[in-house]
Amino acid sequence: MGLDRLWPTERTPATIGQGESAVRWDALFADLQAQWEAEASAELDREIAEAVRVEQSTVRLIDRLRGHRDVTLGFRLLSGGHVAMAPQLVGEDWVAGTEAGAGIVLPASSIAVVDGLGRRASTEPSRARRGLGIGTVLRALSRDRAVITVQGADGSQLAQGLSAGVGRDHLEVLPTHGGEVPRSRSMQAVRAIPFSALGLVRADVAARI
Repeated sequence: MGLDRLWPTERTPATIGQGESAVRWDALFADLQAQWEAEASAELDREIAEAVRVEQSTVRLIDRLRGHRDVTLGFRLLSGGHVAMAPQLVGEDWVAGTEAGAGIVLPASSIAVVDGLGRRASTEPSRARRGLGIGTVLRALSRDRAVITVQGADGSQLAQGLSAGVGRDHLEVLPTHGGEVPRSRSMQAVRAIPFSALGLVRADVAARI
């Protein structure tokens, strides 16, 4: 609303009655107040939108996966493979769950696409757990004497057998021979696989030695 509408130019303040003048001043103040409030609301909306953009820019895919622990997601791998599972454990650079009764560990570096995500994300409040690398879950499989199948980043099978140990940067597997599961880790050659070569680790949770 312009000032000419509130106070017509053909009339001067001296010609306007005191009551009418007060009404027009009230209208002017109300108009200005509405403009200020509209601008303040628009500025608040802009600040909120910017804050959301900044917050979103700090969210990692791992945090998005951590926020979907009860949701079955589709993981398409760089190798061309596909896994459907709900994230149950999420570490610094890996995610684990179950598919068709088998435990699955995926390095984040092997994931090409994740389907089924909602808007949720969750950061790990524990600093210690935030820093757990993939070696942590692989050591748990080794302690559990799990029988595992290891696929490479290209989808090829790198090893199948008993999880025999985990170093700082590699996994060791005691291979099976003739379909038999090895009964001892001692005095047998193991196969070492660098973490950087891992595409997927599948653990037969029903087969332990």
